[in-house]
Amino acid sequence: GELRLPDPPPPVPATIPVEEVGRGARTAIEPGAGPPPAIALDLRVEAAQRLFVRGRGLDSEWAGRVRARGTLAEPDLVGRIELRRGFLDLLGSRFTLREGVIEFDGARPPLPRLEVLGEARKADITARVGLRGRLPKFELALESEPPLPKEEVLSRVLFGREMARITPLQGALLANSIATLQGGGIDALSPVRGALGLDTLDVGGDADGAAALRAGK
Repeated sequence: GELRLPDPPPPVPATIPVEEVGRGARTAIEPGAGPPPAIALDLRVEAAQRLFVRGRGLDSEWAGRVRARGTLAEPDLVGRIELRRGFLDLLGSRFTLREGVIEFDGARPPLPRLEVLGEARKADITARVGLRGRLPKFELALESEPPLPKEEVLSRVLFGREMARITPLQGALLANSIATLQGGGIDALSPVRGALGLDTLDVGGDADGAAALRAGK
């Protein structure tokens, strides 16, 4: 199975001027469709592996169990899935996922709660990024060990140096990256991975800085 994290909507919807032509003309009104049939659910889903959660830079595999009751129109989902492995690409850096839980608590519509923690070693600190909250909206927190302000953590993640040593252009990039933490990215590899029938498709680099490709089932 595969769950997708939807991209956030645009901040301001576009306003399109409309001129109505033929106002007052009679038009036939088509009858609306009737209500869908009430199909009852009583399903138990168990997955020991190959349950993927992807989107907004997240690529991960999970396992767990979920019980579905209610009706097809208003499902009642209760259960929990836990992280097996994965990573989060954020601000040009890769964070290896260390912890992760997704809980379905019977909310209607069935929007689960997400809690994920990833780590990356950058410029003598361990940077930690956390995703917490109810989908599709969640909070993104950036911390470090030893503890540093968010701007300082970002500077070391992005440029590998302290804020006092970055250039004015890097300072502008840093400000833009702070805004990026509240938005989302585009997963460009998803269409390719789906077309090839793969479970994993990743483009990155090795320890020496050379390009690397990883693909598999």
